[in-house]
Amino acid sequence: MSESISPKKRKATIDTDRLMDLLVFESYADLKDAHYKWVDRAIQTDNGDKEDKWTQSIAVGSKTFIEKMKETLGFRARGRKIICADDLFELREKITPYGEANNLISETHFYGINHHSP
Repeated sequence: MSESISPKKRKATIDTDRLMDLLVFESYADLKDAHYKWVDRAIQTDNGDKEDKWTQSIAVGSKTFIEKMKETLGFRARGRKIICADDLFELREKITPYGEANNLISETHFYGINHHSP
């Protein structure tokens, strides 16, 4: 099978079959062409809008795909959660708001010495 019909099987984080189903594309070549046009249009219009699921997630796809990705990542997926929104699953880690990050130091141990904030 050529790449124009189906993407090469390699270490991918995109569930292309699910993506093609969601976007109603019949072939990978059509998806690839549309993707190229979307990216080109976004670059030309300098559209700064981002969707969190695509920019902050480690993986996005079906529940089976996300579970497989989490298993494949092993210890690197520790602390990451599977969340579901609109029949789409994401593997992402909890994001600590910047202001709350300073509160973490009271629970931090440095070389076995507990540091308490004032």
